[in-house]
Amino acid sequence: MGRPTVICMAPVRNEASILDRFLQCASLWADRTIVGDHCSDDGSREVASRYPKVDLLFEDSPDFSEGPRRAPLVRRPVAMLVPGFSCPSTPTRF
Repeated sequence: MGRPTVICMAPVRNEASILDRFLQCASLWADRTIVGDHCSDDGSREVASRYPKVDLLFEDSPDFSEGPRRAPLVRRPVAMLVPGFSCPSTPTRF
């Protein structure tokens, strides 16, 4: 049996000041990092896009709702690990 795939999930909003260091550290132990950006206007997306092990998801809606904001962060890694798996579009509890 091989080593399990390790996926880091990070919701962000205007975290550019710390995101670079976070992604440097996460790249040491995570196989993939999923960054879910919610309307950042400080360069967070540009920082995340510089890392080859990062999948960048973004939400441009100004509405802030915890369930829908986190849903893509749950669906993406599950789909990466379990082909054909689907998850409700807006789970309400994690």
